[in-house]
Amino acid sequence: MKVGTDGVLLGALSCRDAKPCRVLDIGTGTGLVALMMAQRFADAQVDAVEIDADAAEQAKGNFSISPFAARLKVVHSDIACYTAEQPYDLIVSNPPYFIDSLKAPDAQRNMARHAVTLDCDTFAKAVNRLLSDEGQCAVVYPADSLEILKDSFVRQGLVAKSVTYVKPNAQKAAKRAVVTFVKGIGGQCGVNEIVMEKERHVYTDEFGELVKEFYLDR
Repeated sequence: MKVGTDGVLLGALSCRDAKPCRVLDIGTGTGLVALMMAQRFADAQVDAVEIDADAAEQAKGNFSISPFAARLKVVHSDIACYTAEQPYDLIVSNPPYFIDSLKAPDAQRNMARHAVTLDCDTFAKAVNRLLSDEGQCAVVYPADSLEILKDSFVRQGLVAKSVTYVKPNAQKAAKRAVVTFVKGIGGQCGVNEIVMEKERHVYTDEFGELVKEFYLDR
């Protein structure tokens, strides 16, 4: 899986007030979000779980040549079976989210993008099991399907603390949302939005400022 905007948004926007010691990236793919977490949180140990063997191997290679190699670990595992000695302060994920859409011929791409190996309920159960009582979980998800995800998390005792809606431009509706979940029962959910482009391939100052630490050309 190539670097995509969803992963970049998650890595840049997630839990900007956090100071985690232990971070988990669920479904790391080739390691983009885990690498961004290691860059952002200089004292954190970052574990990355990936169900696809080839992607996990590529993430391992990417980690090994990064400046953060000593603090990164990839585990080839189904998250439903994954266990940890200690809970995590921060969990991040760009999960598969297509539910009823037409699948691609590529089985690996289907696994990464379609909710066939990780449905919302299984995902929420894993987060509840692995997250510390005071921890946060950040997820990037389609804005028009967010309520499905939130319902699954509520059933596990996890509620939305904040939602940032991401609009491709000022005239269009939000396509993605970065949502932060915490353990609890209700409470106020902060809502924000960010606009990515002024026009095609011309990014807003807000988006440029958000991602500038992660792109060599910025």
